[in-house]
Amino acid sequence: MTTGELNRKKTPEYHQIKEIPLIRAEKHYLSNNVPLYTINAGNLDIIKIEFIFKAGSWFEPMPLASSATNAMLNEGTANRTSKQIAETFDYYGTFFQLNVDRDTAGIVLFTLKKYLNETLAVVEDIIKNSTFPENEFEIYINKRKQHFIVEKNKVKTLARDKFLEAVFGKDHPYGYENSLEDFDRVTTTKLVDFYKKFYHAKNCQIIVAGKIDSDLINTLEKFLGKNDWKGNGSFFDCPIPVTSPKQGEYYVKKDKAVQSAIRIGKVLFNKLHPDYPGMLVLNTILGGYFGSRLMKNIREEKGYTYGISSLIISLHHSGYLTIASEVGADIYKDAIKEIYKEIRSLREKPVPLDELTLVKNYLLGELLRMFDGPFALADSFRSILEYELNYDFYMKIIETIKNITPEEILSLAQKYLNEGSFTQVVAGGKK
Repeated sequence: MTTGELNRKKTPEYHQIKEIPLIRAEKHYLSNNVPLYTINAGNLDIIKIEFIFKAGSWFEPMPLASSATNAMLNEGTANRTSKQIAETFDYYGTFFQLNVDRDTAGIVLFTLKKYLNETLAVVEDIIKNSTFPENEFEIYINKRKQHFIVEKNKVKTLARDKFLEAVFGKDHPYGYENSLEDFDRVTTTKLVDFYKKFYHAKNCQIIVAGKIDSDLINTLEKFLGKNDWKGNGSFFDCPIPVTSPKQGEYYVKKDKAVQSAIRIGKVLFNKLHPDYPGMLVLNTILGGYFGSRLMKNIREEKGYTYGISSLIISLHHSGYLTIASEVGADIYKDAIKEIYKEIRSLREKPVPLDELTLVKNYLLGELLRMFDGPFALADSFRSILEYELNYDFYMKIIETIKNITPEEILSLAQKYLNEGSFTQVVAGGKK
């Protein structure tokens, strides 16, 4: 082998990441007291602006009100049609996205800095003057209804919906799912009411990432710093307790399904809980990455599935752990047996040091990726902003990853991975 030639038979050396450099968000206020967070990073002239509203399904007075309101924001305003809005964004090469989840709803704009005036003028119109035209609403509802019908024929959707209903309760904001009849009940009047109550300056936070200067802040002030969208809507964001989760086994029959979808999990906690960082490590070992125990067993050794994962989902007022996979309809019982086998193993024996070291390096690498570039920095900042945390949250996660021991992981597994606390759902064609 010549000098300098790569030796592919030798494993490259690795070095544990000692620290993760952070560019922290700076807080400002527009004249109307809207919080503005800026992350000055990157060399490109592309700016990301995100408007966040507490307007997720948690707050909706009826099913679909939150998601339909958000989806129709750009379908027409007092000054522009949906076609004009789309053509303007297209002309300036702008990426515009609407998003909604259980807790929040928002607007995301990627635009060239030199076109900020032109694109923000449209966004301002959308935020302040959306009209929810009846004809556009009818088209949207019909498309959404057809999509709903298609999704309800998938075993993974049936399993997910039943799982959330079982662990949170069908009347809880995190547990209920839409029905086909809901599409006939929602109206544009309901959307206008929801829009007026939640999409205003008192309920808005803005995150901007990219090359930030005073001109950019002044432009945001010009379009969104006025008092013409303060709104009169008031609401309470109070936790609703999860009462008596229905632990046990559930089966959802789907005739002629060739696969069965599996969901196993429990109500857990969110990012505010002191055990959250440690559970991230434990969950990664169980099923949180491609080299996890569940993947090695269920996919690689047994060949039951193409993929299986475990996730810790953090919500504003709760959180949950879920293990998810799809397997052949005739082998789901064997797959579930192996899932519980891996769970028991984590409760009974400490994780070997070499496996733990591998997971630690993987997680630290993932954290590096989360702070790589202005837009990733903005996403990471948003995930702590929503919980009123600060960057110490990430410092604690880094320290936990670096220092957690096999004994501490064993203790967490014994505390949280007890089969008697799990809810199990299977949706498929054979029982």
